[in-house]
Parts: sequence; structure tokens; C-alpha cells
Amino acid sequence: MLNNIYVYKYMKYTDIVRKVEEYQFNKIDYYENIEVYSIYNLKSKSLIECEENNTVYLYDKFNLYIFKNEKIVVFTTKKYQYIKRFCNDKNLVKYNLLSVECFKLLASKDFSRSLTNLNIQFDYIDNEGEDFELIGSEIDGMEVIYDMGFKGNYENIKIKSYSIQPLKCNYLINIRSVNRIEVKKKCSENEIIETVIKLITTISAGGIDKYGKYMD
Repeated sequence: MLNNIYVYKYMKYTDIVRKVEEYQFNKIDYYENIEVYSIYNLKSKSLIECEENNTVYLYDKFNLYIFKNEKIVVFTTKKYQYIKRFCNDKNLVKYNLLSVECFKLLASKDFSRSLTNLNIQFDYIDNEGEDFELIGSEIDGMEVIYDMGFKGNYENIKIKSYSIQPLKCNYLINIRSVNRIEVKKKCSENEIIETVIKLITTISAGGIDKYGKYMD
């Protein structure tokens, strides 16, 4: 089973709540300073021919987590199309998980048990680029970059994807696009949100803004 996690920075809390209210939802208050909503978007209904002649309603379902202190909203869903209408809003900005600054935080020992895959591109002065893919459970991401002579100079580095096993987790998270995290394992929602909380706490503690850059 593929779990998709999408991370956005939001501008106005009231706009997020207003958007939630356009849907059918249940609000769950399990986490301090985090508002949790289970949202159901009615897409169609059909009659099942059986003895009871029950009417079965079909829903697009996703969960939404509002991190009020960090001004971050996270969606967990099987398909992006379920959240597409919600995310088509100027109040939301994609969080850049592929920035070098964000990668440095997530690949650190504070979050990561091991980095298992790193795909990076180096762009040179003559506009030619070269891709490197590193695979293995013992990769030290930043040390690899340092060894190639790019320590403290990341302007020509583009991180295309990476895979990390977070601390105290038995599954990998794969980051292959700007704000999407893939978990290719059947996990409970509690397992997913525990990882998300660690992730948001890590990138927020590092002072990363909505574009994945360090704030002054």
C-alpha cells in the first residue's frame, strides 16, 4: 500500500478552517497544538443489489493535520486527486523537502536512522550537469557531498530524490518530489502521524522557511 504525505506552508489559519468546512469532516483532538481532521468528500453513490437493498456512498477520504505553531498543514491520502481541490488555493505553498537545507536536517542523526538512497545533480559553469545516485544503508549524505568538494557551497547542487529510514521506524520514507513523501508499506495512521510530527519538528527547529531556505 502506498501512503502519500503532502506538506504545505499556509498563510492564514482561518482560510484553512473555512476550507475544511466545505467538506464533510470529523475533528479529532489527539495531539497538542495539532488539529486533526478526517475529511470525506462525497463523490458518488450507488445501489447495491442485495437482500437489504442498502445504499452505499463512495467517498474520497483523506486526513489533514494543522500544525498551528509552525503554520504547516499536512495531508495523508492514497491519491493526490482526493486533495487536489483543497490544495488549489493561494493560501497554500508547497514545502520544499528537496532543498539542500531541508535534506541536511532530515539526514541528520536527530531524525534519520539511515539514509538508503540519494540522487543528486551537479550543475557546472558550462551548464552541463552530472547525476549521481548513491545506494546503501550506510550512506552519510552530507559527508558524501563534502567529499566531492561542495562543503558550504550548494548553489550548483540539486537534490532529485532521497530515501530515509526515520528513527524508531521499520519503514522508509521516499522523497521524490518537492512536497510529497511516499511510504510504501502498510502502516497505521498513528505510525504515519508520529513520523510526520518528528519530521515537522525537525525542519521547524532548523529554522526553514516555506521555500526550504534558512531564515535569518
